[in-house]
Amino acid sequence: MKNIKKLLERGLQGIKFEGVTKQTVSEELLKIKEIPPFQRMVYLLNLLEFLANSNEFELLNKRETRYDFGMRDQLRLRKIYQFVEENFTTEIEVQQVAELANLTVPAFCNYFKKNLNQTFTDFVNEYRVNHACKLLNEGRTVADACFESGFNNVSYFGRVFKKLKQVQPSQFALQK
Repeated sequence: MKNIKKLLERGLQGIKFEGVTKQTVSEELLKIKEIPPFQRMVYLLNLLEFLANSNEFELLNKRETRYDFGMRDQLRLRKIYQFVEENFTTEIEVQQVAELANLTVPAFCNYFKKNLNQTFTDFVNEYRVNHACKLLNEGRTVADACFESGFNNVSYFGRVFKKLKQVQPSQFALQK
């Protein structure tokens, strides 16, 4: 179990498995639903052990990022996140969100970047792209996914999507 514990600790940074490991685990996970519940747990532990012993991986976040927010920051960030969640399909002005957080625009931008290690625009784009991925997986067209996710320009959507997912939106659903 020590190896699995190390795997889970590394997993906090995000792990991308490649090569034979990726192929093997993908195939084995498809079989898991046919296994009775108790044996499924043992099977899963075996897969975790296999992953833990693999060298075919890449850490997605090179430096460890841990968020330790105080209560005030948690409430403020929760408000911001909820606002994005409710309004991501429309144009979001930074001024609106800064007011929601009771900050000036420059103070808000600094606060957000300091606490989440990304700009507010990058955060909103990431949220929108993740929503677009769901739509593409449901069989929606690239244009539909673009506009229904809050982007108003297909070429900009394509650039942002490619930057975050390392694949064009038109090829994303084909990978699954």
